[in-house]
Amino acid sequence: MRDSIGFKNFRKIHRIFIHRISGLFLPLFVLIFLLYGGYKALQNTHTEALNTENRNPEQIPQLHSLSEFVGRDYQTQMENALPDQFPANQYVKKLYYGATNKALLKLFNHTFSFSDHYVSFRNKFYLYGKKDNLYIIANRHQFTPTKRKLLNEFASTVNQALKDNPQTNFYMYYVTLDRDIRFDNASKSGFWDYLSSRLELPPTHTDELHVSSFEDYQKYFMRTDHHWSYLGIYEAYTQLYNILGLESQGETQLKPIEKSPDPAQNPGKCQYERDGKTILVSKHYCDSRGRMTGSMDLFQEPFKAYRYQFPPMVITVEGEKVGFGDEESFFNGGKPEDQLRYREFYGYNNAETIFTTERDSRPNILVFGNSYFKPLLKMIASHYHQTYSIDLRYYKDVKKHEFNINEYIQEHQINEVLFIINILFIDDYHTIEL
Repeated sequence: MRDSIGFKNFRKIHRIFIHRISGLFLPLFVLIFLLYGGYKALQNTHTEALNTENRNPEQIPQLHSLSEFVGRDYQTQMENALPDQFPANQYVKKLYYGATNKALLKLFNHTFSFSDHYVSFRNKFYLYGKKDNLYIIANRHQFTPTKRKLLNEFASTVNQALKDNPQTNFYMYYVTLDRDIRFDNASKSGFWDYLSSRLELPPTHTDELHVSSFEDYQKYFMRTDHHWSYLGIYEAYTQLYNILGLESQGETQLKPIEKSPDPAQNPGKCQYERDGKTILVSKHYCDSRGRMTGSMDLFQEPFKAYRYQFPPMVITVEGEKVGFGDEESFFNGGKPEDQLRYREFYGYNNAETIFTTERDSRPNILVFGNSYFKPLLKMIASHYHQTYSIDLRYYKDVKKHEFNINEYIQEHQINEVLFIINILFIDDYHTIEL
């Protein structure tokens, strides 16, 4: 009898135990799954660019000690980085920005005249132009004491380099941006006027991309991108061809390749426009500024380009032989349209890129610039033996030392130095040692 009662109690206790363990199993499994997912996110931080916001993702910070973990700086970095590790976060943001931006534009269309004044939008950008052809515009930069100091430092460095290297020809080309002029009231910052007055260069060795009105800007720049269009690029190349004196040296100016009567000689995918030389690469281009609004579908424009016949050249980036720009792949359909970006088409930003042609009787040139000079590099390189391009924003991080212009000129037997700059170059200016 006692054994029977004991057995029944044991079975009852066993059932209660199993029931409670079963109830804990699902929460325990979910907890382990979440911990494992978090661990994998920490191990495999998301490194691809975030297209919705046109930026690189925040990275999970490295942890070196427990005291660092509880510190404010580490926790702030973790808070910023964790959402970027999950692709679903970008999808939600895309839906949010798309809906709110459409609502804002609908409201603005009934409230403002975009052609009369700048209309504030996302990320400190403005909308300006006709309602069916809006440009995403940055505001004009103010001529602050900091700007004056940077311009003076840069001019002083260039002037000293000019004196230290009397056998080398120096040239300066300035790209006027929307940051130099406000189109709704025609006010100008005057950065180039100030800088050029302090440079000890011959007037024939300097020039600028002239943008004095919104009509000029529409011709030379993109609607959804801060970079220039194919027309602005070719205008700059034509001006550079002149100030570098290439015609007097017997050099032939590059011309866009015109449509051939033989279809086999034309790009395999893209269509020529009526002028027979402009190629429509995409009808749905959207880059930096359009992406920064979070609404790539809302802000789109045609992407057009010229095609050129470059001489054979070897291109090295940080010492490795590579290609630079992927124009032909987009022209011929080798790359899908959704991968079209300014950097994919014209080339990525590199600390040092060297272009070497077979024209060893031609001089060597050193070119400084930022992302704006990338479409011009192969065009310039076509006229020289070796073209050395330097982006000072990345040089020190890659090379582990500041750029010394005098040493570089001597080491690479540089005959000409060309600066292709804008106010962003001055803002990001990194020291050039002498």
